Amino acid sequence: MTAEKFERIKNYGIIPVIKISEIDKAVPVAQALISGGLNIAEINPATDCAAKAAKKISAAFPDMLLLIEENNFNLTEEQMKTESIEILNIPEEYIINREFDKIKELAASEVRKMLGYDLAHLVINCENTEQAERDSSKIESLFGLKKSDAGTSIANADILHFMKSKSYGKNGQIAICTNFIERAVFYLKEAKKEFIEESARFDSQGELASIYLDNIIGGFAFKLVSKQR
Repeated sequence: MTAEKFERIKNYGIIPVIKISEIDKAVPVAQALISGGLNIAEINPATDCAAKAAKKISAAFPDMLLLIEENNFNLTEEQMKTESIEILNIPEEYIINREFDKIKELAASEVRKMLGYDLAHLVINCENTEQAERDSSKIESLFGLKKSDAGTSIANADILHFMKSKSYGKNGQIAICTNFIERAVFYLKEAKKEFIEESARFDSQGELASIYLDNIIGGFAFKLVSKQR
């Protein structure tokens, strides 16, 4: 297996396994997986048409990463565990009964579960330090969320951050945390979303810790942050 292929497998983090017994179902199954966010599939070689199914899928979707055991695809249990790669067995009855929408939703659901998106905190832009202090004090008075100086902002229990000067976004920023930030970036780029590359911040180990998407929604910029796992 090439390093490039292994890197793509790591980025997806999920390997859907499909068993194709009827060649005409190969392309619709692949399309369902792609629509669900998984442009990758391992083809079970135990059927007579596995090789033909792979060829039909490759012809229809040249960019799809196809894995077949008989072509020397293999990952050790240690690699799977170390890289947190999961196997997703697509129910054979979904394929037999042409329940392609169920395959799409299963793929999308597993991707969402793996990435584990959640709200990390809300950042509100202020004109200056005085306004940040004043607004943070109001939140503390209302809800008892203790305020503290977080450097560039005044934070209330790390839930709300009032910026001492304006930053990304007209109104501020919304931080979304994820289990796997590198994978989240990969999946969003696969979906043609863009990032502000110069906004990337890294931890002491050189791992990506946060990065802004290049879009504004409701006057707020959005950034991904790594979830503590």
